[in-house]
Amino acid sequence: MSKRILALAVVCASLFAASCQKLIQTLPQRSLSGGTRVILKAQTTGLPGTVWNREAAETTVGILEKRLTAMGIAGRVRADREDTFVVELPRIEGRASVIERLKATTNLEFRHLYSVHYASEPRWRPVAGKYVLDVSQDEKGGEVYTFTAGKSETVVPADRVLADSRLVLTGADLQPVTRATKDPRNYTTVVAIEFTSEGKKKFADFTRRNVGEILAIVLDKKILSAPTIRDPILGGKAQIEGRFTPTDAQRLAEFLNAGALPAPLAIVRTESIP
Repeated sequence: MSKRILALAVVCASLFAASCQKLIQTLPQRSLSGGTRVILKAQTTGLPGTVWNREAAETTVGILEKRLTAMGIAGRVRADREDTFVVELPRIEGRASVIERLKATTNLEFRHLYSVHYASEPRWRPVAGKYVLDVSQDEKGGEVYTFTAGKSETVVPADRVLADSRLVLTGADLQPVTRATKDPRNYTTVVAIEFTSEGKKKFADFTRRNVGEILAIVLDKKILSAPTIRDPILGGKAQIEGRFTPTDAQRLAEFLNAGALPAPLAIVRTESIP
């Protein structure tokens, strides 16, 4: 290329860059006037095995942005300091509910309830029997899991039962391809999941060794379902049941694909955007 042509190319590139910059400056900026600014702080004290650093902060910003997108909200997220985050929301209905969903840890766990057996089923193993599990329905048709302590029939909090269980897998063992779908057996809405190669092996090994045992699927310390393992599950795919509406299932799928927050977030304050 001659010097003359090269010089011309440089001039054209400069003019193109200048015109693009001018165009960007004249584009209308997204206005959040009248909306809400939420300041959130990461609760990093006492997190086992977690190192809070710039990477964790960047991960948190990315997850919050994905969650806003999943909820169809055109907001903004930025890190104010390494452990503090500012979320700006437009004027929306149900603001409090949106904020709660936004800061949910979305911590998914698969837990082996090795000391539990269903009241309606015989004990599979001698060790199972410390707690008895009974399932009922609330007024909205959701499943309610009630644990009692053996023959005493004293109600035991689910937190205590979960503390007396074994962690098998977490949301980190999932591929980011979770989706809402229909169960072909009964046409209820479920969340279909696929494990990573390592998660697939762990899940296959566990279900192979524990046929007849109960595996609880727990989201943010709430039991979504607690199925009995009938057969080994070797294909690396499973589904989460929980009386979902299609909207709730889709939102959970998108949140699981976005990942769990590295640390819980607490609201420092909320304020109106002038």
